Amino acid sequence: MLNEISEINWKSELKKINKKQEKDREVYQILDMFINVMTTMFQRIMNDENIDEIYRSMIELKTYTNKSLTNVYNRFKNVVLRFNDDWSIGKIK
Repeated sequence: MLNEISEINWKSELKKINKKQEKDREVYQILDMFINVMTTMFQRIMNDENIDEIYRSMIELKTYTNKSLTNVYNRFKNVVLRFNDDWSIGKIK
């Protein structure tokens, strides 16, 4: 009987670990996309391109990133990061 209980606990622990890894991977991919696109936008600013247009694109990217992070939150029911209106980092709880 003890072996069965420990096997059940072991499977449960494996599921928790797998779920956390999956969530972390999804958050990483979203934030990696955000960083890469923002880097490109800052390079465009350095090349004296239209700053107002680029800033609007940055706001759209922030909105898209927050929406994607909210989807991860809804899927995993776990705390994830988000960008606030002032670009500070908060948490979705």
